[in-house]
Amino acid sequence: MYIDYVTALWRYKRAQDKSFFWDEAEEICKDARESQEPQPLRIYFDSGFKPQFVTKYLEG
Repeated sequence: MYIDYVTALWRYKRAQDKSFFWDEAEEICKDARESQEPQPLRIYFDSGFKPQFVTKYLEG
């Protein structure tokens, strides 16, 4: 399940910054797991991934 969160975070950040690397997404996920801070994620409905906690859904 951890890889799903990293993938979703990477997709979100990569859409904004094409130079955003996978390793950075892993580090942000590790930090967010420790701090319990919500992070924006890009999730495709057909991926089958359902995050455990959602604070807000965004369109786009």
